[in-house]
Amino acid sequence: MPGGSGLLDQISERFEEIVQAASEILADCPSACTSSCIDCLQSFRNTYYHKHLDRNVALERIHSWGTKLAFAHDIPAKQPSQEPTEGTRPVNADEQRLWQLLRAAGFGDGIRGEQLRLSVALGTTIPDVIFRADHHDQGEGVCIYLDGLSGHLHGNPQTA
Repeated sequence: MPGGSGLLDQISERFEEIVQAASEILADCPSACTSSCIDCLQSFRNTYYHKHLDRNVALERIHSWGTKLAFAHDIPAKQPSQEPTEGTRPVNADEQRLWQLLRAAGFGDGIRGEQLRLSVALGTTIPDVIFRADHHDQGEGVCIYLDGLSGHLHGNPQTA
């Protein structure tokens, strides 16, 4: 899809790791619940589905399906896509401007690309930049996320 995040490719490349992590979450619930709880599968985002979640059934399915993905068919595009023209690339002028303003305010460059563990249910996140003071522990600090503003997505007033 235009402006796709590339998550499908990442999932495909690391599918065995994902299955392993999912299996550990399902098999090793800290609360040893009978079906699901906030320590393994339940989160605020999936509240509506809590009554349907069962870690034992999920673990059975994962074991029966295996750890390999097999290509079955292409997924046709639902939206029009344009190939980049010569000399063009995503525009993130607003992100660059934010970083310039933060540096000018004395924040420095911060930490980029660090993956943070949120919880078993939520997984991980990668902020655009993390600022940590000397007194902060590894899991502490200020995380900043700025939505990408490429010309054909959020940078386009019609799309925004």
